[in-house]
Amino acid sequence: MTDRSNEKRAYPPDHLSPSSVGLLTDCGRLWELKYKTGVQERRSDALVLGSAFDATCEWFLRQKWAGVWVTGEQMGLRFGTEWDAQLARPDPAGPIDWGTRGETSAFEDGLHLATSPATLAALRSIKPAPHPDNPDAPGLQVHVQVNVPGVSVPVIGWIDCLAEGPGGTTVVIDFKTARRAWARGRERKELQARIYLAALWQAGTPIASLRSAYWVFLPGLTPEGCRVQKLDPLLDERDILLTLDLLRRSWRQIEAGTFVPNSHSFRCNERCPGWSGCFG
Repeated sequence: MTDRSNEKRAYPPDHLSPSSVGLLTDCGRLWELKYKTGVQERRSDALVLGSAFDATCEWFLRQKWAGVWVTGEQMGLRFGTEWDAQLARPDPAGPIDWGTRGETSAFEDGLHLATSPATLAALRSIKPAPHPDNPDAPGLQVHVQVNVPGVSVPVIGWIDCLAEGPGGTTVVIDFKTARRAWARGRERKELQARIYLAALWQAGTPIASLRSAYWVFLPGLTPEGCRVQKLDPLLDERDILLTLDLLRRSWRQIEAGTFVPNSHSFRCNERCPGWSGCFG
């Protein structure tokens, strides 16, 4: 997960992304506020933690690619560096929203995750695949693009990690952090893996040689209490075609300017910038 929340957005959009389409299908009104009106949201504690932790994982895997062994202590120090980098970022929408738990608790969650035996074991099990555009570099933060018939802009994304899988397959891994384990079946409803596989498929990689996975890193009260939930959506060609159809329908919705609020969304709370004008 690469945080690009402060990037200036054009309207009509010059591209779509898994996060923007996911928001549109969840709450059209919030999508309109963010992508059409230009309302910016304060960064949340979860976004700061996730961005710092993802950058730490990327650093670990680059060291692994170079043949360098990384210890838990080094991971903790690196997380501290990435955390400081997140805090140093400008926040035009206002100060970071630390929620009810506060900055210290968020930092401790990330530090526990970065130094956790479960995290270290999971990352050490990954064999990064070569980058599609540069075989001498690891397949980390790989930019991909999907072109959908009937959609006049590309759908772009960034793959956290391409890894070598069994039987010559390539595994698309997306790193997540969460306070709670994902519910059963959620991995099939997420858009990122679907769009990433569609992009690699369009680039000429057979679907049969591709796998996808969400790795959900769950913090604990101690590093030993953390765990990693590994989920495989088991996507096939039919799933990819259904995803392309969803992208096409989403673009038609944007063209029509129809943005309906959803008071049942998990985003419908006081943190939403449209809260005061919504019946939720």
